[in-house]
Amino acid sequence: MALITMVNLGISFVFNWLLLRRLGASTESDAVFAALIVPQAIIMILATVTGKALAPHLASLSAEDQRGGAWEMAQIAFLFFCLAAWILEATSHHWVGVFFGAYSSVARAMTERLVETFVWLLPVQAVLSVAQGLAYAQGRFFRAELSGLLGSIAGLTLLLVFLPIWGGAGYARASLLRAVVSAGALVGVLGPFQRVRFRSSLPGFLWKRMGILTGGAFLYKMTYLVDRVLSALAPAGGLSLFQVSQQFYGAGEVVLQKAISGPVLARMAGHLREGDERGAEALYRGGVRKTVFLAVGIIFFLVLFGLPALRLIFYGGRLSDGDIRLLWLLLLALGGQLLSPVVLALSNRYYALGIPGPPPGSDSSEFPFRLRFGLYFSVTGVYGVWRWPRGSITGF
Repeated sequence: MALITMVNLGISFVFNWLLLRRLGASTESDAVFAALIVPQAIIMILATVTGKALAPHLASLSAEDQRGGAWEMAQIAFLFFCLAAWILEATSHHWVGVFFGAYSSVARAMTERLVETFVWLLPVQAVLSVAQGLAYAQGRFFRAELSGLLGSIAGLTLLLVFLPIWGGAGYARASLLRAVVSAGALVGVLGPFQRVRFRSSLPGFLWKRMGILTGGAFLYKMTYLVDRVLSALAPAGGLSLFQVSQQFYGAGEVVLQKAISGPVLARMAGHLREGDERGAEALYRGGVRKTVFLAVGIIFFLVLFGLPALRLIFYGGRLSDGDIRLLWLLLLALGGQLLSPVVLALSNRYYALGIPGPPPGSDSSEFPFRLRFGLYFSVTGVYGVWRWPRGSITGF
């Protein structure tokens, strides 16, 4: 299963690698990533809510109630996100103009055309998220990961054939096909079709919990929107290079979390149940040390070999040497993201102690700080950051 996860991550890299090789860091590649920003943020929220609310609830039900609840949720989510997709498509001229006002009229028109395809990821991904939640609740992890792999292969095949013909539109259609095939391969776990009942079979507390999680995830994932909207203020190609560098570290975080931070939680909880606080503390400290060691090792490798490696990866494509160098500098500047699993280790320790509620200040302070810092940087540039008064970060 770990191998399938790694292959899926690799195919995601290949998607963007092919796009940059074909289009370079250009206005068209920026339009692709700009059109994907809002749908991608909503999909990230869906994944958070499914993992933390729906899957645990379904796991507590009988097999028949699991299927009934999942079908009800899938149909409601599909209809709701079809409406959301239609609204986003109909209003794209307005919100694209607000978020990407620095783009030329040609770039904004290109972004709006791509939005027409990307927004339909929402209803498909909503059904896929429910099916994944049920699969995880039933312990069918392999099937859930395999469906994603099948979708990735189908999407990559379409991309290889039609990217030279359709350009950015080919990327958008390949992404949509990837989601459709993944959902189609996994929807079978829901069993025979069941209509939505007039009276919901899902308990009120679940709807309430999902609403709270959606609100919290929305605030946290706003950092994703802020980062990319501010990146769109850069010259043509800036958003594309930032997206690729963020994807690199996003994959690195997933690997570190699954390899180190995730397994620590259950083992820490076991030690604490047995009253072995020293053992739990040793696990926690060991996980932090391993995470820091690996993160520093990756950053050290990027410093020494990152630039020649990137030149080799993009050799023969349309990415200029200046763009490759900028991508390398972005990777170095964002290197601290690899330490984010340390924060997860801290929250794991918090949850393992059995304290209810989220860790105080874990997510709530990040969004306002990044927004303020981003606006400050967009006005003052590097000089303003260099002149930032010592010790003023907390007060800012």
